[in-house]
Amino acid sequence: MRVNPILDWSYRDVWAFILACKVPYCTLYDQGYTSIGSIHDTVPNGLLCINNSSGDKEKFRPAYLLADGRLERAGRMKRMSFKGRDTMVAVSNGLSDLVPSENSILAASIIAVGDELL
Repeated sequence: MRVNPILDWSYRDVWAFILACKVPYCTLYDQGYTSIGSIHDTVPNGLLCINNSSGDKEKFRPAYLLADGRLERAGRMKRMSFKGRDTMVAVSNGLSDLVPSENSILAASIIAVGDELL
């Protein structure tokens, strides 16, 4: 039997635990990455971008400051080739906008112990 005590934790719950208990984590999260995959499809989450007036290199807030955990994977891009050149194109995460009533996420958990469902 497997037990997953954090199955129902939100994005914010996970970060609260990591920060409160000082759990070591990948430093890319401090650079604005919220979903880390391969080197070919991972970029900082644009929702964490800090506007800088100097026009220098973009800066990003840490991942734990992402306001809406449903947008965690907004930092994933898909590499596509257009007429001989590679480019990164954003892939929708399925949310049309941020209206909570239209984008509600429902979750369910089933725990089986022997022949009993909890």
